Amino acid sequence: MKKEKVPFKERINLYKRVFTDIHKISPGFLAAILAIQFFNAAEQFIPIYLSGVIVDGISGQKSLKEIIILVIVFLAVGFIFQSSGQCFHKLLYAKINRLNYYTDIMINEKIVNMDYSKTEDPSVQREGDKVFEFNSMFGASIFYVAAEQLSIAFYGFITVIFALISTANLYGGIQTYEGSQWLINLSVPIIIVFNVVLLIIENINESKRIKRSEDFYYSDEFAYPNRIMCNFLHDYSGAYQTGKDIHLYNHKDFLIKRISELWEKIESGNRKNDKFSVKISLLNTFLINLRTVSIYAFVGFRAIVGSVSAGSLIKDVQSFNRLWWGVNRFTSALTFLNTLEFSFKTIYGFMDMPNEKYMGTIPTEKRDDNEYEFEFKHVWFKYPGSEQFVLKDINLKWKIGEKMALVGKNGCGKSTLIKLLCRLYDPSEGEITLNGINIKKYDYNDYMALFSVVFQDSHLFCFSIGKNVAAGNEYDEERIKDCIVKAGMGERVEKMEKGIDTCLFKEFEENGVEISGGEVQKLCLARAVYKGAPFIVLDEPTSALDPVSEYDIYNKFNSIVGTRTAIYISHRLSSCKFCDEITVMDDGSIKERGTHAELMEKNGIYSELWKAQAEYYKDTAESLFA
Repeated sequence: MKKEKVPFKERINLYKRVFTDIHKISPGFLAAILAIQFFNAAEQFIPIYLSGVIVDGISGQKSLKEIIILVIVFLAVGFIFQSSGQCFHKLLYAKINRLNYYTDIMINEKIVNMDYSKTEDPSVQREGDKVFEFNSMFGASIFYVAAEQLSIAFYGFITVIFALISTANLYGGIQTYEGSQWLINLSVPIIIVFNVVLLIIENINESKRIKRSEDFYYSDEFAYPNRIMCNFLHDYSGAYQTGKDIHLYNHKDFLIKRISELWEKIESGNRKNDKFSVKISLLNTFLINLRTVSIYAFVGFRAIVGSVSAGSLIKDVQSFNRLWWGVNRFTSALTFLNTLEFSFKTIYGFMDMPNEKYMGTIPTEKRDDNEYEFEFKHVWFKYPGSEQFVLKDINLKWKIGEKMALVGKNGCGKSTLIKLLCRLYDPSEGEITLNGINIKKYDYNDYMALFSVVFQDSHLFCFSIGKNVAAGNEYDEERIKDCIVKAGMGERVEKMEKGIDTCLFKEFEENGVEISGGEVQKLCLARAVYKGAPFIVLDEPTSALDPVSEYDIYNKFNSIVGTRTAIYISHRLSSCKFCDEITVMDDGSIKERGTHAELMEKNGIYSELWKAQAEYYKDTAESLFA
């Protein structure tokens, strides 16, 4: 994974966008977190000032009354700072949660609004995986981490300002000391240069440590085994649906061993990083102690030559130490922010990925008679990145209300043809028309509303049955029940305690109901019927059903589809009885068209497929095609 250096101007624009998005996602969050850091920075100087006041008071430089007044004032100011910080902190929890959740939602919205062709593209899928990984690499949204580092930098900056004000008496020349005046006056620039050099070395060391960790984290040495291990942990061994396989095939030892092997690879790199981090940490600790010694030496020297009071000496030592600590916090936070730019660039590169599909502008006709005619005209298609055509010179037309069966061997192009019809992809060559107009010209959402599709791998969600069938929150209960009955799930749903209000699956609902693959297909069929679109596509809709349920669906086929135009894709040729015409595909082309009887007479591909399957349904074949 190569990281390109980001130009300074581009980096500024990048972080401007980051913080603008943070404000949009969670308004007021940045203001609240910066306010907290302001009060935290100011609050730390209250005890510093108080210690100086008390020591000077004890030494007799201030009266008891003055000491009491100053203590009360400082305590009151400290209380105001502390309570203000706490108030802002209370407001922050909800805003942090919103920022963390909504950045994930923002990424998911991009994915669901992306061209379908991109969602199937492996390179786009890998970029999406990186985006999710980068967004949560610190255990919280990377946007929150960026805001936190900005606030730390702000905290360091405010600390420096207060420390400079507190130690202002140290920076002037000393006129009362008899000795090497030039050396005394040079003590300020000397201590500043010395501490700046130490800070530069510290930050260089920290940058090396972060870069070393980053290089490992982004490398295949970590990313590949980590991705595989997470798959084993979460998608397989951590998924309760896989329990049967794990127990039946005794995968327990295999899984644990495989996870341990992957973890050892990750740990090997982690151990190298840890050794390097320890070295850097020890070196920086030495530099920090050296800086502390230099501060004490400088302030002590100024006290000796400038007759600084004991209280001021205590105050100045602490304040001067906080000054350099603040500079360190400021520079460290900016260094950390700098390391996030690659992750943000990757995230925004994914978010800015353009949709290439032309969305069209012409509204589709709203016809009560459902008179829609589709036609493929010399359509060729190959998937992005491939040189091999999956569909070759397809010419096909559907008559109004026609029920067509689309059959052929696996990989012949049946499902791809449907993807083109539904505009999940656009043809590489040729065109598809609706009532004589290229489907690309129709408004995309209007056009998609014409289709009800049941794919063999269609999914349901962890919502109620009613919401799943309606694909929304609002629905007609009677229509829902009617569609469920037509799809063959009426009795099953009726026996459920909550009926159509029953939640499916247990991911989000403890009392959710687990249903079989065949029952999922039936509810997907009910969803397609409920949509009421004029064109219905059934792609292997009974592949998970038992023979009795499948036969029941076949018998109800006409009542389910009604007068709508329909395409029925199935490997089980016995289903072709219910269609007006059968289209046979092979190697991406249409080879045969006709009724069952006509195609059997041709003794071609269809006849060959039929005879190969005949033994499996010989008991019902005669009745089906009577």
